[in-house]
Amino acid sequence: MSQEITYAHFAKALQSLDAGASLVGLNADLYCPIKEGRAPDTGSLLAVLERPTGMKAMTMGNLLIG
Repeated sequence: MSQEITYAHFAKALQSLDAGASLVGLNADLYCPIKEGRAPDTGSLLAVLERPTGMKAMTMGNLLIG
């Protein structure tokens, strides 16, 4: 996952969704474990787009278990 995502990326994604794009993500994990504790994962970033659109993202992978 890119660690350089910006507000502009989310704004462009929201505009694309408003224009009819599908909301698809690799997985719905809210966080991933890292040495220092936890870091936001794909599900957290998808939520930024799900809330304003009312859409539910289609995800392809498994949820983090543990």
